[in-house]
Amino acid sequence: MQVFLFVALGVALFAVMFALQNIAPVTVAFFTWTFEGSLALLLFVTLIVGALVSVLASIPTLVKGKWAVTSLKKRIAAIEVELQETKLAAAQRPPVPRGPGPSREPGAGPPRITPPPA
Repeated sequence: MQVFLFVALGVALFAVMFALQNIAPVTVAFFTWTFEGSLALLLFVTLIVGALVSVLASIPTLVKGKWAVTSLKKRIAAIEVELQETKLAAAQRPPVPRGPGPSREPGAGPPRITPPPA
């Protein structure tokens, strides 16, 4: 927080020094519209207009991202509900009976497969 304040103070000091050194009047003409003001004011207005244009240009991407996040959160919630239902159904199901396994002596090794007689 303090670092941000020092950076903001530095930027403000830089802007004031820039404005004091660029007080020359400038005329801007656009079709029939003309504007006369200091160079610093004109550059500041241009900076603000550029920032607004960039924010307006990024709005569709931000909205698309929000929609995607919302959609994925809904999908995660649905999958979690389905997982809980599956766990509940598996817990309520009786265990599958297992038949007796092949009868072998302990330590006898794997069963041998003999080929059928020819």
